[in-house]
Amino acid sequence: MAMTRDEFEVVYRSQATRVARLAGLLTGSQERVDDLVSEVFSRCWRRWRVAGMPSDVTAYLRQALLNEVAREWRTRRRWSRQAEAPNSFIDESASTVERLRVVAALQLLAPQQRAVVVLRYYEDLSLAQTAEALGIPLGTVKSTSARALERLAALLSEEPSEALE
Repeated sequence: MAMTRDEFEVVYRSQATRVARLAGLLTGSQERVDDLVSEVFSRCWRRWRVAGMPSDVTAYLRQALLNEVAREWRTRRRWSRQAEAPNSFIDESASTVERLRVVAALQLLAPQQRAVVVLRYYEDLSLAQTAEALGIPLGTVKSTSARALERLAALLSEEPSEALE
């Protein structure tokens, strides 16, 4: 059943912030976040107005965002590895300084490592769900996650001026 514009607006209002935060964690660029959110919802609108809304909108939007980010990674349009300040991509309960340090450390990871960490620990996906979302084997998710967490721990244990500037 086709989706109406009003139904789509409700979905947009309820999901846009979550998609933007996920995009921010994956890219570290506020400029890219706005473009990615627009592109993801534009693509979804074109599809949903004909085919109707999927049963799991959150998972669909997450996958659409991952596909768009991967498309950009594949075409070598890479974003700055330095985090912008200030931003609000991670949990608001952490201190501002700690949030900025974590986001900056995330940007120092390789794109696949960053995607695995964001999906596993920010989106709280299982290993299998992360593997499926990224289209990689389960073993790759495990090893990538282990290496990424080790690198993050090392980055975050260093003095802020040494590791993240």
